[in-house]
Amino acid sequence: MTIKKTFESSLLELATNRDIKQVFYDFLEITVSVFTANSSFGKTLEAYSRYTKIEVKEQFPAILYQLLEEMHSRDNDQKGNDVLGEFCEKYYYQEVDEKRILSWKECEKAAMNAIPRDGLNFVKAPVELLDVGCRSGRIMMSAYKKYGSKLAFHGVEYDWVYILISTLNLYFSNVKSSEVLLIDQANENAFQSSFIISPLPMLIIRNEKAEYSKGYEVYKVYLRTKEILKKSN
Repeated sequence: MTIKKTFESSLLELATNRDIKQVFYDFLEITVSVFTANSSFGKTLEAYSRYTKIEVKEQFPAILYQLLEEMHSRDNDQKGNDVLGEFCEKYYYQEVDEKRILSWKECEKAAMNAIPRDGLNFVKAPVELLDVGCRSGRIMMSAYKKYGSKLAFHGVEYDWVYILISTLNLYFSNVKSSEVLLIDQANENAFQSSFIISPLPMLIIRNEKAEYSKGYEVYKVYLRTKEILKKSN
């Protein structure tokens, strides 16, 4: 009896005699670079250097195919289709509580609460949705399933691994109006970079300039509002 390979089993197989965290990270870097119009090749070439030509040409594409197949097959699953986020929690951030991702059900609830009741019926679409500390992008994924193109999505993260995961999750979920921002909270110039998912053609664009980031403008409004509420309390 042939056991069907999964994204998880194939990545674990590739990680035989290797660190699974490194393999998962390399898979994320390489995959993002494949779909990014203006990739930063330094990290990508470094990742490629750790694998044989056969692994690069055959195993990585096969693992990507399994990821896409699983995400698609679970599109209507009650537990969601965040395959990357689940793998990350299980193998990359095992038992690291502050890195925990909300369950799909919790994310669906958060997505619904983020939009005022009937709010989308009275304003011109798209409505900006900001998810600060977006982790794997799960809230944005669930919100997109419910509201679709009525929303424009901006995810803010401080962890590069989650930046890569949320970018791929939004891209593979066909969330066209979206951006994932790397923010340094300790830096006065908080914006570091972002990945913008362009609708036409559908690709990922690496952005290094704050002035080109619509999400950063939304994030600054969030910070100002947060400060005003803090002073009023």
